[in-house]
Amino acid sequence: MNPRQALYKPSINQPDAFTLIELLTVIAIIGILAGILIPVVGKVRSTAKFAANVSNVRQWTVANTLHMQDWKGYIPWRGPALSGGQSIINSLQPYSPAIPVLPWWNALPTYIGQKTLREMNIQNSLPKIGDNSIWVSPLAENTVANNSWAAFTCYAPPRISNIGSPTFITNISKVLNPSRTVVFAETPHFTRALRQGVPYPFINEIASPNSTGPYNRNGSASDRGGLSGKAALGFFDGSVRTFTGNQINAHGTSVDAEKGNNPDGVIWRMDPS
Repeated sequence: MNPRQALYKPSINQPDAFTLIELLTVIAIIGILAGILIPVVGKVRSTAKFAANVSNVRQWTVANTLHMQDWKGYIPWRGPALSGGQSIINSLQPYSPAIPVLPWWNALPTYIGQKTLREMNIQNSLPKIGDNSIWVSPLAENTVANNSWAAFTCYAPPRISNIGSPTFITNISKVLNPSRTVVFAETPHFTRALRQGVPYPFINEIASPNSTGPYNRNGSASDRGGLSGKAALGFFDGSVRTFTGNQINAHGTSVDAEKGNNPDGVIWRMDPS
């Protein structure tokens, strides 16, 4: 035998290469496993985001409860409307001399170990979509919204339940059904830039049940989607429950519905008394 041929003679122990059929089989198996696992991973991720979103509402609800304990039952007020002057992000304007509670965005965060919007503004670190923040839902999407606003928050108190009007502020002693009355909720219209010049009159509160809903997305309830289309609502008794967009819309069909005459018995509206 030619020595050069012997040098390249394959070993009898050398394994054979994969056949084309074996390679195709392996590829098919990998494809099947990926088809099974990818949707599962996506669902787990969505579920985790939903849980974090509910947790954010729970923390705001707890902050309101602690605030009421410190302020003789009063919750923070909705803050000054956009009427010029200093940015209301920085507002430390009290509700009144007799009830000197601050606007909610500068009153509540310290109760849950967070910076106020005033502090964040001074540090040039106002919340933006995509932030891992108590202000921003992990489910918020950049649909109609964008990051050009001064502050981007996904949660707020409802005007008609908690503060009613500039001349009315809620005290827990006036809340006849704490387990049914909303104190904090998600807002699909993103509590927009809290500063002068933004063409949106009441960006620091939820105007009605129809202004809240699943997943903090602009558009109609049917546009918001998400995990079963649910949104979290916090109540005066400290509980947090989730409702679908259709349920929440039913809460706002009339003044009577806002006052609790709806299928879920959820109270959004309290009038001055």
